[in-house]
Amino acid sequence: MPWNPEHYSMKYKPKVIHTRTFYCDDDHPIVYYTFDDNNKAMCEYCSTHFVYEPEEKTHSEEMQDKLEPILCPMHEDYDDQESNDDYVNRILKGSG
Repeated sequence: MPWNPEHYSMKYKPKVIHTRTFYCDDDHPIVYYTFDDNNKAMCEYCSTHFVYEPEEKTHSEEMQDKLEPILCPMHEDYDDQESNDDYVNRILKGSG
């Protein structure tokens, strides 16, 4: 009986992937793929079918995206703000 990739794909559900670019390494060399316009792809080695579905964010993740970033001394945007040394020196000058 000849190999029929459609018969193989009918037996197994497609794997859901949450990134546009991904790889397959199922008992063969690693192969990288990008989904087509229909959000589907098939591995040329093992005929595994893949489907792209964007990952849904949780309510907490959505709220975090809406918050303004909190400035941190280790973050490069903090340079525009008063440094910790300036703050400490200003406080110490007023104490004595």
